[in-house]
This record gives sequence, C-alpha cells and structure tokens, in this order.
Amino acid sequence: MRLLLCLVVLIVCIACNPKDDHCAIVESVFCNNSLCNSAISGEIDLAKRSVDCAFYSLKSTQVIKSLDRANRLLSVRLIVQRSGFNRSYLRIAKPRRLMHNKFCVIDKRVVVTGSYNPSDLEKGDADGIVVIHSRDIAAKFAQEFEELWGGVYGRGQPSPQIETALAEQCIVAYFCPEDDCAQALLNEVEKAKHEIRFVYYSFTLGELALALVRLHSLGVAVNGIFEDSQVSGYSQYWLLRHQGVDVCRAKHPAQVHHKFMVIDNTTLVIGSFNPTKSAQLYNDENMVVIKDAEVARLFAKEFSKLNKVYCQKIYKQ
Repeated sequence: MRLLLCLVVLIVCIACNPKDDHCAIVESVFCNNSLCNSAISGEIDLAKRSVDCAFYSLKSTQVIKSLDRANRLLSVRLIVQRSGFNRSYLRIAKPRRLMHNKFCVIDKRVVVTGSYNPSDLEKGDADGIVVIHSRDIAAKFAQEFEELWGGVYGRGQPSPQIETALAEQCIVAYFCPEDDCAQALLNEVEKAKHEIRFVYYSFTLGELALALVRLHSLGVAVNGIFEDSQVSGYSQYWLLRHQGVDVCRAKHPAQVHHKFMVIDNTTLVIGSFNPTKSAQLYNDENMVVIKDAEVARLFAKEFSKLNKVYCQKIYKQ
C-alpha cells in the first residue's frame, strides 16, 4: 500500500535526540478522499495488537473494511458522532456539542490525525493528515481516547505534557477544551519572527485574528486561505482583509477542509481544531504542534500549491 502512495506520502525523520520520547518519524499525506482513505487503511492493516479511532464522521468503506479485518484478531474500538453503520466495536459519541476529533492510535505507537473525516465521496476537497510514529505521543492520544470511550466529553483531564509544553520539544499534543487549544495556538503565533501561513476551513476566533493583525503591523508576513463557504459575518476574513493582511477566499467546487498553520517554516500546527469559539470552549478537538523545519516546509509547499489553485498566487519557498 505504501508503494502506491509514494507520490503523496512524504516521510520526515524529525532531527532531534533519539533518546527524547517526543521525537518521531512523521509522514505527511496531502490528498483527496481515496488517497487519505488508503493511507489510514494502510496503517490499520499494519496493526499487530490494537486500533482505537475517534472520528467525527466515518463513511469510508475502505477504512471500515480495514477495521473489520483488524477486529477479527485484534482489539478494535471506534467512536464516531456520525455513522451509517453498526459494529460491535462501535460507540456513538453523545457530547453536548461536537466530538470533532479525527485520530487513530495504532498499537500505542502510531497516531494518525489531521483534518480528514474518512468518506467514500470523491469531492476533491483539500485535506491532509500526518502519521506520527512515537510511543510518547501515542500514549497522550491513548489517554484521550480512554476518556472518550468512557463517555467523558468536553472537559476531561488536562494532558500531562502541558506542564512542559514551553520546552523546545519536537511534538506537543493538545486536547480541547481541557488543554485550551486556542491559547496553545496563540502561544505559537506570538513566537513568529518572519512569516505565518494558514489554511482553515472555519476561522472566527477574534483573539487569533487580532494577534495576526498585530504581527502583520510589525512586519511579519501573514498569508491565509479561508474556505469560501464558511466566510460569514462571523468570519475573521473581513477583519484581516480590512487590516491589509494577505488573505483569500478559496472559491472552488471542492472545499478547503485543511486546518493547519506554518510558522517561520519551522513549526506546524495541525489537527481537528478550527480557530472558533465552539472549538475552543465546547467541542472535543485535538491539535498537535510539530517543531521541525522539514515537516513545516512540506506544509508550506502545500499552502503555496493551494494559493496557486484557489487564489492565483505563488509564494517563495
């Protein structure tokens, strides 16, 4: 399966001390539905002991078949909020708002996460996932999954790594609202020295918009892409545009469903989290901060590709 994905899967071994549990091998997949489905199914098919997945929505026949195969021999658990099928290993999430997570933990050593809800519909949406090979990060996601499996939504226990999140780590995982993803994102934004590039399906969080405007006024290059269908009166597109920030509305039959930000080509922030009040305060969300130039540059290239397709702009790499 990985040979079939060689054109879209980019593997980066994060350059840091291999004795540091936060170090990892990261695979980045930029894809449409079939490619993302194949990447997720491929990881599930490699499982030896367990597969735990939490998706807002799961409607991919390929991914479901991989879960079914794994369930014959392994421990498989699945939580979804929207589902059109029944399985013995499936639980339907019943949160107050949204269980918006998008992740799988495989063998407690691999995490798959990003913006993608597995589906059979070939809409051509712009989506992306990362596959993180790290026992430490997998342990954090496994803890979050246990809370969800136990019916704890919205306000679980803060993640242990938050106490050391200010250290220069390779990867930090956040689960919201208990870990305050919005504040974690703001903390990373405030560190920007040169440039910020972001692509968000929905962006209504005023605090983040004001921080970007301030950095723009200080000379930091801020460039962003908004999904056109989500640019309402609540969207921060209007404020950023009025303040001279370089933003565009992705007008295309397909949707831009990404949720990522690249800071100074050294830090990537990605996950299920859209910068909105609902995601900040009510939804169950996940977000990872990956501090590595090679990983960040891959997403900067994805940003430039999307700009060329949707906004007719080309940025230097």
